[in-house]
Amino acid sequence: MAFWFMPLVAVISTAICLYLWFRDVRRIMTEQRSTMESAKAQLKIFREKVHKARNDPDAAAVLARSESIYQQAVENYNRTLHKPWVYPPATLMGFRTIRKGGEHS
Repeated sequence: MAFWFMPLVAVISTAICLYLWFRDVRRIMTEQRSTMESAKAQLKIFREKVHKARNDPDAAAVLARSESIYQQAVENYNRTLHKPWVYPPATLMGFRTIRKGGEHS
């Protein structure tokens, strides 16, 4: 009678564990991607400002900081993606490595 109970408990607990693992990885990677996309949008805005005010050294300095922030966000995203406990579910959910230019590889 109790033969079916133990495998059922094992299957249910494994499914719940996988669900929680994937949910946590999705949350982490979504936050990382959001940070990176925000930095990318700010970088685009500052590039346009520098293009309009070509001889402004302050604008060039802000652009350099913005580029640095964006590169740090990309590196942080990629570092998080390649953590051993994050990589399998993240790749199954479609998260990919970002190369320097901002495109997925």
